[in-house]
Amino acid sequence: MGVQLNESLKRSAGERIYACSFTRAAATELAGRNNMIPESNIGTIHSLCYRRYEGKKTIIEVDKELLDEWNKRYGHTWPVMYRSSTPEEEEEQWSGDRTGLTTWNVERARMSGRKNPLDFVKAWEEFKEKNNAIDFTDMLLNAPDDLECDVLLVDEAQDLTPLQFKIVRQWGGKARDMFCLAGDDDQCIYEWMGASPADMLSELPPERKRYLKRSFRLPRKIHAYADKWIKKLGPRREPKDFEPRDEEGDVESRAYSLQEPENLINEVKQVTAAGKTVMVLASCAYMLAPMIEAMRKQGLAFHNPYRRIRTDWNPLQAGKTGRKILAFDELQKTYHSDDVAGAAKAIESTELWQKWVGMVQAKDIFVRGGKKFLTEWGPDTIPYHKVVKCFEQYAIQEMFREGLPWLEKNLTGTTAKKTAYPFKILKEHGIDALRAVPKIIVGTIHSVKGGEADVVILAPDLSFAAARQIDESPRAGKDGLIRQFYVGMTRARETLVRIQPSSKHFVDL
Repeated sequence: MGVQLNESLKRSAGERIYACSFTRAAATELAGRNNMIPESNIGTIHSLCYRRYEGKKTIIEVDKELLDEWNKRYGHTWPVMYRSSTPEEEEEQWSGDRTGLTTWNVERARMSGRKNPLDFVKAWEEFKEKNNAIDFTDMLLNAPDDLECDVLLVDEAQDLTPLQFKIVRQWGGKARDMFCLAGDDDQCIYEWMGASPADMLSELPPERKRYLKRSFRLPRKIHAYADKWIKKLGPRREPKDFEPRDEEGDVESRAYSLQEPENLINEVKQVTAAGKTVMVLASCAYMLAPMIEAMRKQGLAFHNPYRRIRTDWNPLQAGKTGRKILAFDELQKTYHSDDVAGAAKAIESTELWQKWVGMVQAKDIFVRGGKKFLTEWGPDTIPYHKVVKCFEQYAIQEMFREGLPWLEKNLTGTTAKKTAYPFKILKEHGIDALRAVPKIIVGTIHSVKGGEADVVILAPDLSFAAARQIDESPRAGKDGLIRQFYVGMTRARETLVRIQPSSKHFVDL
């Protein structure tokens, strides 16, 4: 398979090769590992469908004004969350209460033919038609018939919904050279959406199946531990054997839980101090709250690059506060630079000024109308002599002289609250900690599917809903949890750390 795939890639021009995945996390990994495929040809299935509608139709979930209108009329019964981006985070649409749009999305993804709840469907479809709008699932329902590609690679295929499978099989059937589905039935964790690992394998004769011979991520000890765990599924999985990568790795246990964030943070600090990345994973988002609060108080930078829409997991992106502070710092430093030409260019950068000016109070800093003048200046560069005229006498000199302390003490009240976290990072760890990509990732197991880190800290806790599901459907519930925690374990490149449960509902890792 590997030889055939390499030959297909060599025969095809880059722009005729496409790679897509169910989750943004897996698409990100694909983009990072392959330089033969143009970045524009790599993404989620949604993002490839998005192209035919970009600029032609209003996508309701990302149009704040239209969504505000919907929520004003129907939000008390069927609220719909605003998405601040294109559907790269497609798996996000399935989260939340299973009512209204979420239920309708699941029914359409399963291709069940049911229209439930009927009242919502009628109101939603009429609202879209009236406003010439579509939703994310509409993009799949009206996917292009052909990507006009030579090679189509589909990752995370075990989690595709029936609707997504229909789309990729349509695309793959028209691929000129090769159609490759990559997946692992052991990692199927979206069965409630209609995903079925059997769908990936059912139509393939044995001679068309290829198995990964070696893991590019798992070292020996983590591989052995995860393999023993997933074999609890017995005959309810596709048997497979693959070798670990040539590193020993480690599986360790700790005597603390998610409710003891100080111990967690000490561990995380040791990992990041060694220059490594670390994931703190739980089965449900609410379980991470103590850890997140403690990291904010200590000024530790964290994120979740696979679920950027979640502001609690990506606080530096909320309002882009970190970038605004960095823009101010760049201006302040270039003002004192020996590079006269470079400094002049930076000082007259409209973007650098406009990123942070709105955060600062006007009184005693700007002349009347000066703040508005700076904010509304066009995209072309703004001459420095015009900038100076926007400030009160000596205010701009004071700003350049004092730097970041000046910015912090002159923030508006609202902005001061929003920037407390990035300023804490700055004070505790310096400006470089704001510039760097955080080495700490927090999130649910579902959110990081397709991603990886050097160290994974895995909590065994279960929600009450998961425990109830096991009671109601023991075999399916337990099998789902085995697959879910297998996904969590196999995110680790070097070390897997098991911590203690913090409630009576947990899996015995």
